[in-house]
Amino acid sequence: MFKKKVDINSDKIDTLIGEGTEFNGKITATGIVRIDGKIEGEIDTKGDLIVGEKGKIRANAKGKNITIAGEVYGNIECTGKLELMPSSKLLGDIKVSDLYIDSGATFQGNCEMSEDSNENNKKFKENRDKNIDKHKTVKRGKEDKEEGKGEDIKASEDNKTKKGKDTNKSNK
Repeated sequence: MFKKKVDINSDKIDTLIGEGTEFNGKITATGIVRIDGKIEGEIDTKGDLIVGEKGKIRANAKGKNITIAGEVYGNIECTGKLELMPSSKLLGDIKVSDLYIDSGATFQGNCEMSEDSNENNKKFKENRDKNIDKHKTVKRGKEDKEEGKGEDIKASEDNKTKKGKDTNKSNK
């Protein structure tokens, strides 16, 4: 199968831990951080975090948007989207606004979708609530019919039945 590549303009990466490099401790950054080596500790960036296919992290990580193609053992918190590429392995709990998991990715842990999610999630919740209300109205009408309160519904059903019978008679 084809694998997606993590395409990031290398001119925009502020911090790079390259392949063959190991780091123990805390990384605090304001820009884009890319990990292709090994990290143990903690990562906190106001920008994006990219874990390349060769990257291995044993740390809790916070960032705006996080893309994982390597291995992460730790909890993730991101204010934007978390994307797990086909080659990724994530063992830990996540707290995200948007989550994208490609086929082949491994995720084991708990997921919490934050309430301050984007406009699409708000629209989804509004539509979901409308559908729930619509379902309750139909259900309530059926219950009322059984109790004798739903005469309007019953009358309209009787009209449909009569129309159907009239049509059948004229066909004979």
